[in-house]
Amino acid sequence: MINHGLHFSLAIYNISMLYHQPVLTAFWFIYPLIGFYLVSPAIKAFVDNVHKSTINYILILWFITNIILPNLAKSLPLEYGQFFDAYGFASLIFLSKMIGYFILGYKLSNVENKDINLKLHISIFTIGMLVAIINMYVISRYSLQAKPLAEFLPPVLLPIIASSLFLCFKKYEDGYSMRFQSFIESLAPLTYGIYLSHGIVVELVQHVIDPMNYFAVFPVVMIVCIALVWALSNIPFVNKYFI
Repeated sequence: MINHGLHFSLAIYNISMLYHQPVLTAFWFIYPLIGFYLVSPAIKAFVDNVHKSTINYILILWFITNIILPNLAKSLPLEYGQFFDAYGFASLIFLSKMIGYFILGYKLSNVENKDINLKLHISIFTIGMLVAIINMYVISRYSLQAKPLAEFLPPVLLPIIASSLFLCFKKYEDGYSMRFQSFIESLAPLTYGIYLSHGIVVELVQHVIDPMNYFAVFPVVMIVCIALVWALSNIPFVNKYFI
């Protein structure tokens, strides 16, 4: 729809074909998100009635089978990577990659603030980010994309880095100023709408600003998206059903 202009009939057609056709890359998460909402009562009943060690076991199993092994398969030459690539229906015996994040979010949100080791998680986040940035810089600088394991680290480090960053912010969730809390609480409900609209806004802004001028495109897109979604959120019907 974005690549072919803004046409109402085309939008309706694409929406009606959602169940059948591939999703636009930027919105890949919507499909599993719908599934998560449908099965969330069962997942909630499960996590509320199992021991923490069971959830830890599931997350470790998920991290190995859905984060480490697939990225090994992609990062190694075919003759070696094939040993780490699940074949066809065999992949169904493992946990879904997305549902692992769903359970991880539940676990992290239930960590008591007093149990969070701030220094540890700041260290994990800092070291993880440095390793990922240096890794990507070296690969790009010396054109090592085709080398074995060249792009293995970033996707493996991502859930670890994100978890530590979340816990760092969570540690002081009761200590933020009222002004900051008010700002976040007013902005948070708009984030989903901003994400849904950003592709169209980027397309329109790049007709006015040079697409290669990232430092100009990014803030303009952010301002326009926030203003657009905020305006829509103040329309009663739209606020209730779409934001």
